[in-house]
Formats: sequence, structure tokens, C-alpha cells
Amino acid sequence: MTKKLVFAVITARANASEQIQLVEGIMEEAFGKNIDIIVISNVHNASEYNDFIKLEDRIYALIDSEKPDGIILTYDAFMNPVLRRNVLESIDRKDVPKVCIGSEEISYPLIDNKIDLDIEKITDHLIEIHGFNDIDFLSGPKSLGTSRIREEGYRRSLAKHGIAPDDNKIIEGDFWIVSGERTALEYINKTRKIPQAIVCSNDYMAYGLCDTLLENGIRIPQDLTVVGYEYTGDRADHYPVLTTCRRNRKNLGRNAVIKLYELVTGKKTGTEFATDGEMIYGDTCSCGADISFLSEELRERKQQQFYSMFNHTGMLEQYLTESRDISDLISALRRHSYFIPDLSGLYLCLYENWCIASDIKESDYGKDCSMICYTISDIYNSSDEPVYFKKNSVVPDKIQKTYKANACFCCPLFFMEKEFGYMVVRYDKAKCFGESFKNWLKIISNALEFLRMKNDIDYLTRCKNLSDYRDSVTGLSNRAGFLSSIKILQKDALFNSRCGIYMIRTCFSTGTAADTGNLGTKISLEVSIGETVRFVSSGYGKICGRLDDSTFVIAVMDEYLPVRPGLLEDAIHALMYGCFRKHGVYGDDFYTVSYSETDINPDEFEKCIKQLEEKTAYDIRLIHDRIHSPGYLNYRNLRSRIYSDPSSNLPADEACRLFCISSGRFRVLYKSFFGISYHQDYIFLKILLSRYLLLSTGMSVSSIAQQCGYENDKYFLHQFKEVTGLTPNQYRVEAGIVESI
Repeated sequence: MTKKLVFAVITARANASEQIQLVEGIMEEAFGKNIDIIVISNVHNASEYNDFIKLEDRIYALIDSEKPDGIILTYDAFMNPVLRRNVLESIDRKDVPKVCIGSEEISYPLIDNKIDLDIEKITDHLIEIHGFNDIDFLSGPKSLGTSRIREEGYRRSLAKHGIAPDDNKIIEGDFWIVSGERTALEYINKTRKIPQAIVCSNDYMAYGLCDTLLENGIRIPQDLTVVGYEYTGDRADHYPVLTTCRRNRKNLGRNAVIKLYELVTGKKTGTEFATDGEMIYGDTCSCGADISFLSEELRERKQQQFYSMFNHTGMLEQYLTESRDISDLISALRRHSYFIPDLSGLYLCLYENWCIASDIKESDYGKDCSMICYTISDIYNSSDEPVYFKKNSVVPDKIQKTYKANACFCCPLFFMEKEFGYMVVRYDKAKCFGESFKNWLKIISNALEFLRMKNDIDYLTRCKNLSDYRDSVTGLSNRAGFLSSIKILQKDALFNSRCGIYMIRTCFSTGTAADTGNLGTKISLEVSIGETVRFVSSGYGKICGRLDDSTFVIAVMDEYLPVRPGLLEDAIHALMYGCFRKHGVYGDDFYTVSYSETDINPDEFEKCIKQLEEKTAYDIRLIHDRIHSPGYLNYRNLRSRIYSDPSSNLPADEACRLFCISSGRFRVLYKSFFGISYHQDYIFLKILLSRYLLLSTGMSVSSIAQQCGYENDKYFLHQFKEVTGLTPNQYRVEAGIVESI
């Protein structure tokens, strides 16, 4: 019997409506050729990199598996440029045929429709049917080839109708809702003249535009006609119903399979499906909505809501919470597998060591690690016995050994910084799970972590505070435990031994940036700070502890003292920035760090600790005084916005308008509050983010530069060295905690 081919589809948020169209086309063509499909996808697909999606995106480690005979990359699906680059690097390492859907910038064979012809068709419609000659064009980022192609279609339509193109009428967007909202505000504020019509390069930007215009009393289509592109299937969520052009994604998927099949087998099929776009009319132009399309969209939406209702009203979450062991959890999932329609199989694939303590390195989850697969539902196989397999196989053979071709969707399971494995959803017809499945994954992940904690003796010990030497919230040594550890070292130390002490004092009181007003959030912050302190203290010659609710300390013994004490202090600042960033807290008025060296003998050590406590307490009082300075809070809110996204660029000439003052006065006040100029602060904060990423991730310097908003690596290296005195790689090594990454 001939072995079935297996094609891997690398995509993002596979259940997004536009991706479903594409993947269903891939599945239909593959099933017709008896080819199995493995879909590797994240769930949230956030556009901005952050620590919460870091584990979600580890699902793409499956690209390195031995399973696929060929790879299909849906390039346009990835919202985050750093993730997109990392995925491309993984695919490049694979020595199998590859095709790419949606980008001319990739070296693989390109599968795409004539996007320019679709945009030309939209513009023709506005000119020929509606008689417009004043038409704006909302494009995507200029750096992307697909944006330039769409613009060409717009320009070509204008030219053939004798309308001179105007560069000022071409607006750069980002293919997301926010750029549509921004363009709408320009019309509303009259910084841009409202045209007769606007062509949006995709539907998401059109949604943002329409929603914002309507909120401000601008009528569509009476005051402005709007047309989108792509047909994402979300039209029922917006008013008026959008006129758009459906990109033929299903046939794109079919053509991708045909091309990859030819590359893998060497057999020419001579088949190619037409990919012309189709106009779908709505109420954002005067043609009026096509009821047949709208009815189908509403039917799909009602079906999604029906299954979503099961998640909200069913007892799955309660049964999972009550689970005493993995068998109870699997039984609960089996009783509720009807929550997900149309599937032919559902499987829970966990790392064999998923239930042990959470300090597992990413390297422990390499492609050769052992996994265990639990069957939740399988219409072809009645066996409920768990199966062990290597991650390199992606799924056990039994999942794909069926008489029909099938598609397996692999979706990540994780909780905060703990990775459990992934769910596999199998289909033997062209279907994909809906939005409710995202909630299912979250419920299962929460239940796995709860079950893990129930069986984690160390966790229970910390929760019950059974040790007089442990802080019950963070698990660090408390004051008694820290001083006890120091006394042991003092007994064995030489008389003239030295010790460096770093003290971190936090400030959670009212008015500070970290004032959450929520006890649960405060505890979560304290736990994160404890993890950061433990991270800095990992390795030889360092002892850490929590002296009281607001004071953390790290002691570095004699021969492990850093050559540059200020560098480790700098690293602490960078990691604390990242720690608070995880919780949406930005700024620098929530903690202070001080350093001092002392002899190891008891009297001198205790004297140094007391002096540092006095120094940090004084620094916290200064923070309180600064917070209560007139006008400070408004400027801090602006700075928090910069802290949240240092890669953004808000010029001082624009920022000053927020305060209704001149640019010069704004610069003077900004520097008086923060001790640094507005321009230099932007540079400092970009470098601060880069330092955090250097210390806490294994990202390449080039990827970090891009993440921090630098288009030019050399310029990033120049600014980094100017601020720190070191190259990024030197910083990563000399900070003294690189071994912990």
C-alpha cells in the first residue's frame, strides 16, 4: 500500500473567517488527491509581541518535525512581523518542497490571485456605476509588496478613466482596524477632505473607518461611499453592511495544493483554478445589500453562537475543576466533545512531564521529547488507551491511519509561563472549528494547571506557608530565611570576603503606576517580581529573598561579584520593566533599586542592609513627592503610553497638542519631570525594551531590533552602544545572567 503524502499548512489563527476559506480550499483539493493535512496554527495571533503569546507561538516548533512531505505557508495570516520572521527561518531549514500563499517577497513558488485586478474592479465599479471621480485609497504598509500591488490596481483604474492619480489621496494603513479609525478621524477633524468614495485594501480597515464615521454623525453612503476587499465574513457585526470584493481564497488554497503536489511528485497536473474576485454588495454603496450572501453569513453566525452557548452554559468547566487526576479530566472532556461540531477525532497531546514543577526550559520540549496522546473522540477507533509518541511525529500514527484522507489542526495549550502540549482536532471533510473552540482551549489549559497544582507538593507547601523561612506569596526566602542563608556563608567566609547587595523596593500605594486597586492583581505582580528576582539570582554565588512586603534583595558573593556592578543593576531595571509590562503597568515610579558592597562579617552586613533600606525608603518618598507635583500625572500617562510601545513614534510637535501648549514649553516640562528630554526618552525606552528582550529571550539581535521599531540593524547597534557602552551580544553575556535563558 502506497504511503499517503502529508502536507503541512503553516498559518495563524486558522479559525479566522478569511483563513477558513483558504484552509477549506486546501483540504478539499488535498482530500481529492488522498493527501493528509497537518495545520499548525496559533489561536490569538496578536499583532504586537508580548510575553503572553510567547508560549502560544511555540506551536511552530512543530515545523521542525519529520512528518510533512511539503509545506504551504499562508504568509499574510501572520500579524506579528517578528513571529513571521521566526516562522520563515524555521521553514527555510526544512529540506522539503514549499509554496507560499500571499507574498512575492518569499523565495518559494508564489500562489496568489491577481489582487491588482480585484482592486481595479472595485475602483471601476465606483467610477462606472456610481459616477465618482474623487476616490481615496487606504493602502497597507508601504514596506509590503502586497500593498504596492493593490495600489497599482487603483492607479490603473483611475488612469484608464482619465482621472489623474494624486499621491495625497493614497493613505498608508496597516491592514488593521486602527488605521481605518485613524483615517476616519482625519476626515472628521477636517485634516483630510472627505472624498466621494474610498477603497479600503481590506475589510478590517473598512470596518474601523465605517464604525468611527457613524459614531461621529457622518452618513454612509450618503456622505461617503466605502468599499472593502477580502470578504472576511464579519460584515454582520458592522453597520451598514459593507460592500466588498471576495478574494477567491478557496481556489487559492486549491492551487497551492496542486503546485505543491507537482513539486513533491514531479507530476504535472495541468490544472489551475480561476481566482478572480467577486463583488459582494452591501449598504455602504447605493447598490444595496445582496440578501443571499447576508442570509448565509447570518446562518453561519447563528451556528457559531449555538455552539458558543454550550461553552457558556454547560458544566464542562465545573467538571474539569473537580477532576482529581488526568483520568477524571479526560472523562469530562469526552462527555462534552459534542461542543465541537463536524470533527472526526479530538485528541489531547501532552508532554510526558507536563505535570511537574513549572521551571522547565524550552530546550526540554525539543522535537525528541516524549508526549502522550489521550483520545477524546474518534469515529474510526474505539480504543481509549493513551499512546506515547515523539514530538517529532507531531501526532501518533493511529490518528492519521484512516481509510480517508484527513486534516489535523494542532493548537497550543499553555497557562502563563507553563506549556502543556497541544490539542489536535481532526476532520475528514473540509471544515474548521469556530471561535468557541478558542474558549475550549482556555478552559482546558486552566484545568490542566489547576490539576498540576493539586499534585504539586512544593506549591501546596508555599500556599500553606509551612516553612518559617519562606515567603508565602513568592516562594522566596523571607527575612529570616535570607539571613539564615547568609549566616551559613559567613561561617565559612574569609575575614576580608566581600559581598554585593542589590535591594529592590516596590511602591504599590495609591497614585503610583502600579496602583491596581485589586488585591488579586497586586499578588500577581508580587509573584512576578519574585520570579524576576529568582531569575536574576540563578547561578552560583547569589542569594535572594523578600525581606518584607515591599523589599526584595539579591546578595552576590565575593568571587562572583560583577566586574561592572552597574551592569547587573541595569539588567535588573530592564527585567523589572518586562515584569511590570506583563501586567499592563508602565512607567518608572513603582520601584527603586540600590546597590552597595560590604564585608561579609555579620556586623558590617547588617549595617549595609539597614543603610540600603533607609536609602530605598527615601527614594520611594521622592517618588511620592513627584507623583503629587502639579501636572505630573498627565505627563506620566503620556510616558506610560510610550513605555507600552517604545517602537511607536509620537513627535513632540503632536504630543504637545495633548496639553494645549507649545512644543518648546512641552519639552521643558517633560524634562523637568523625568530628567531626560522627550526625544532622548524615546531612544532610552527603545533600548530598555531591547535590553529586556536580550536578557529574557533567545531572540536574535536582528529580530529584537525590528521588535523595537528599528528598520536598520546598524542604526540599532549604534544607539544601543551609545546608551549602554556595549554591543547587544556583549550586554547579553556580561550582564551575568545569560546562563538562565
